[in-house]
Formats: sequence, C-alpha cells, structure tokens
Amino acid sequence: MKRFLSLILIAMVIFSMAVPASAAVADNMVQPRWSYLNSVTAYLNINFLGIATCEGTATARVGETVEVTVRLQQLKDTGWATIKTWTSTGTGTAAASGNYAVYSGYTYRTSVTGYVYDSDGNLLETGTATDTFEY
Repeated sequence: MKRFLSLILIAMVIFSMAVPASAAVADNMVQPRWSYLNSVTAYLNINFLGIATCEGTATARVGETVEVTVRLQQLKDTGWATIKTWTSTGTGTAAASGNYAVYSGYTYRTSVTGYVYDSDGNLLETGTATDTFEY
C-alpha cells in the first residue's frame, strides 16, 4: 500500500511540474505559423553616444528567395515614423543592419519585415518582428 501511495504521489508531483511549465511557454512565447518563413528577428540597441545599431534577419525554407527590410523608427505623436531603412536579399536567409545617430528623449524601434518570393518573383509570404528601445 505504501508503494502504491508513493507512486501516486510521484505521479502527482511530476504532473504538477509539467503543467505550469507548459502554460508558461504558451503564455510568454508568440510563435507565428508561417508556410514559407522560418523566422524573422529584430534587434535594436542605442549606445551612450546615441548611435542606434539595428539588425534584422529573415530565414525561409531552403532555396526560397528572401528579402528583409529593417526600419529604424521613432515614436511621435502621430505614431511610428521611419527615419532610416536598410534592405537585403538572399536565398534562404537575408540579413540587413546599420547604424544611425538618434536624439535622446524618444522611444525608438527596429521594425523588420521579411518577404518570401517564388522563382517568378511573386510574393508568397510576409512576416514581421520588432524590438523597442527608450533613449
């Protein structure tokens, strides 16, 4: 009887540990479901001199043509205003990055858009990612 109760207790402990971990992953991670894109990533950092470093990548299935556009944007009263753009194209993966001097006292973001095209140049899919920084 002790062995049976011990097994039930162990099963309950294991089950109670597994459920919150699954819920935490589901609550904190947004995982877009794309057909052609594997990932779109955005990175923004602004150093003490006010130089913004922006980076973005887009990856797709092997052999697909990928374009990535990285936009440095500043939050204004009317919304996000693009102040600088970088673009790159590749096969399977595309990455673009750049640096730009910004003013303090604003919120900035890097908005990255990945595009996947077929061999005829037709747009198959678009995906986005952002990273925000207050300076």
